[in-house]
Amino acid sequence: MTSIIPNTESDQSNTLQFLLNLFKQNLNSMYQNKKVIGLWMDHEGAYVINTPDNTNVGDFEVITKIKSNLHGSFGSSQDANSNKISTELHQYFKQLSRELNGNDFAYVIGPGKAQEEFRNFVKKEGALKDLKMEVDTAEAHMTNNQMVAKVRTHFRSE
Repeated sequence: MTSIIPNTESDQSNTLQFLLNLFKQNLNSMYQNKKVIGLWMDHEGAYVINTPDNTNVGDFEVITKIKSNLHGSFGSSQDANSNKISTELHQYFKQLSRELNGNDFAYVIGPGKAQEEFRNFVKKEGALKDLKMEVDTAEAHMTNNQMVAKVRTHFRSE
């Protein structure tokens, strides 16, 4: 009887490499012929990362920069501040939702909790029902090239 468990370290390494390549092929085929978009975001702003034709073909680039209107304190009343922040965050998330509309997959990255809050907003609003959103953390201070590389790597996993 043959064993499916690798015997040597070399066999283990080869098996792991085979499984990793198989996973990457399945991941690539999952995004093939789909409209994909990347979004780096925090509470201050967002960068939309995409290909010019909204597909997984071609060069990814930063397409749009969106600034939020969150400014922190708005006066002496805590309730007024909370309401103003909530309203502005809602408007910011609605604007980001419009950017993601019409895509099949979105990869949303950023520091902190903004991307989780955005995902919860999208679920609560019931918008973007057909969009599959994947959320991940990323550095707070990334260059455009670093953001583009992270999104490209996610969707192409070569």
